[in-house]
Amino acid sequence: MRREAQALALRLDSAVAEAKVFDFQLSRIHCPGELPALDGDLRQVALTTAEFIESSRSAQKWAVTVGWSRAIGKSPGFDRSVVGALERSLDQSVARIDQIDGCLLRLRAAALEIAASGPARSRRPAAVFAQYLDYARRYLRPVYVDLDLSAAAAGRFLAALVAGLDRQLATDGACTPPGGLSRRMLAAAAALLPAHCRDRYSEEFISEISDMPRRQHFGYVLRILWNSLELRSAVGTLMKTIDRRPLP
Repeated sequence: MRREAQALALRLDSAVAEAKVFDFQLSRIHCPGELPALDGDLRQVALTTAEFIESSRSAQKWAVTVGWSRAIGKSPGFDRSVVGALERSLDQSVARIDQIDGCLLRLRAAALEIAASGPARSRRPAAVFAQYLDYARRYLRPVYVDLDLSAAAAGRFLAALVAGLDRQLATDGACTPPGGLSRRMLAAAAALLPAHCRDRYSEEFISEISDMPRRQHFGYVLRILWNSLELRSAVGTLMKTIDRRPLP
């Protein structure tokens, strides 16, 4: 899983680099003064490209977390949040790249229409503008390739990762009896209590922990051990009070 995530991070880095090249080529295109209606769409392409780069960088960051972070695999909740953030960022990148290409195609179609039947003074600038857009779209193709490969790589390991997390969460969320280590630690806590009540408290400890999800066992055992001396003192005080009561 880590190798797949590392490969995804490198592929996304390549997609970001190619997008920057496309953005540079796009910045060299200026909408002719004879085509003022198309200037807003050209600006929108630049804004969407910036959003694509941002979402791809975010996806790369989460892929790096999966591929290199030591925090992965220790908490199903954290792992699931990372996977969710990675999926959302990838989805945003795919949506942005489609928006960019769609807007470029619409711009090109509008420019060609003006070149064919627009005012005479706008026809030549519109034809040149359409050629520039075609030229810019060539630099968008490598971005598509990198993003398609990124999505394919993500799909291969994210499905396995999510399935593993689902199994782990299902196991951790089920109420299960304590393991051998938990039983020994609870027995040690009960051994600190007065002899006459050890068995009763030991049974209560086992009964309570058996009604908890497995992920809560360790915390419960620690709380019992931490409070065992205080419980011993309270039980001892209670027994002394009972012993001092006058007989009826």
